[in-house]
Amino acid sequence: MKKQTKQIIAMVSAFAFLLSGIGTDTPVGSAAETMQEQTAAARTTSEDAASSATAEPAGTATPTATATASPTATTEPAATTTTASNNVIYSKGQSFKKGDLKYTVTKAATASSSGKVKVIAPASAALAKTSLSVPSSVTKKGYTYTITAISKSAFTKCTALKKITVGNKVTTIGKRAFQNLQNLKTVSLGTGLISIQEFAFSGCTSLKKITLPLNVTTIKKKAFFKSTALKAVIVDSKSLVRIDENAFKSIKSGSYMVVPSGKKAAYKTLLKSAKASSMSIYTY
Repeated sequence: MKKQTKQIIAMVSAFAFLLSGIGTDTPVGSAAETMQEQTAAARTTSEDAASSATAEPAGTATPTATATASPTATTEPAATTTTASNNVIYSKGQSFKKGDLKYTVTKAATASSSGKVKVIAPASAALAKTSLSVPSSVTKKGYTYTITAISKSAFTKCTALKKITVGNKVTTIGKRAFQNLQNLKTVSLGTGLISIQEFAFSGCTSLKKITLPLNVTTIKKKAFFKSTALKAVIVDSKSLVRIDENAFKSIKSGSYMVVPSGKKAAYKTLLKSAKASSMSIYTY
């Protein structure tokens, strides 16, 4: 009973306190509402204060965006000029075509030195030509090759050929190189020629004159065999030491050889050993 009495007194005291805080003109219900509004206001003020406390500090400048320089454009490397050192090197034994002729490498070229080749045939498009030239050198893919020989049977398919010019670096005309070219009338041999192999000009029935240049040393067996129109053989070489058997067999009757002064006796002996003693011999 006493406990309940104390509770009632406490409630009355709280109510009286409330009435004293809001004035006598405010209705009781309004007082309760007012108390709730004040409580809410106090809460709002407290929250605003807390919010202000955590707000971004005043005066902190927003960092200026740093301009990032675009990377400098990378310049594309200039196109590399094709030079000999970048090209394919033809090995010994490999073949290639250049102009009217086909070649086989006999010595590979390097970036610092030229190689060597021999002529093995005309290009297909040149087979019908009436005039062909073998140059002293040829350049392919940036490499230079000296042309040192005409290979075996190289021109035998050039049946229309009337004139052939051989470069000054060619040292050897191979076996049967021009055999049976019945239209061949003019042959110009380069100064580097040393050797004319077997049957090289045999059967060239339109060939009337041939000049053997300064460095020729050797004329092999039947080199001019059955070149029935051949009448004049002019020898510029003072180094001729070998004319093989039948080299001039069956050439034109009344044929002759013109040789350097002082070489008549020696070359007459060579003709005799070649069974061509019927050829007259003269000097210049």
